[in-house]
Amino acid sequence: MSTYRVRRAAQVHRRARANLRHGARSGRLTPEYNFGYNAALKNAIDYLATEWADKAAGFVSYGGVAAGTRAVQQLKQVLTALKMVTIAESVNIPFFPQFIDEAGNVRPNDAMTRAADAMLNELLRITTLLRPQVAEVSEASEASEASDAMVLVR
Repeated sequence: MSTYRVRRAAQVHRRARANLRHGARSGRLTPEYNFGYNAALKNAIDYLATEWADKAAGFVSYGGVAAGTRAVQQLKQVLTALKMVTIAESVNIPFFPQFIDEAGNVRPNDAMTRAADAMLNELLRITTLLRPQVAEVSEASEASEASDAMVLVR
């Protein structure tokens, strides 16, 4: 890998970390690659696992007949193991080239638009529910410093 690409990747990772530290909601867009998700997404997940913990995750997937849903199911297992809260609502785009116009923009149909609205509303709802609990855990963690106490969130 060239030096430029390494520096560019580091910049992207730093910017993503900064956004996530400030409470940005996150979504995942993934194609289906050999019945799963691609290596670039796995690399991003591993690199930003700490920042993504205790956050809600929604999915937009695309592919052929399965619309990327096999990749999403694998991702849900990985993200749950990393202490993220995945939501059921998602946008699944089957045979995606039919939704791309000449300029390369996505032209969603009504079903995709409704699915996106439902997913974003659920992400907002879950993020709102998680926010006070994450703050409570952070305060308790700071208060206990290095003790072995377990923090329970109600």
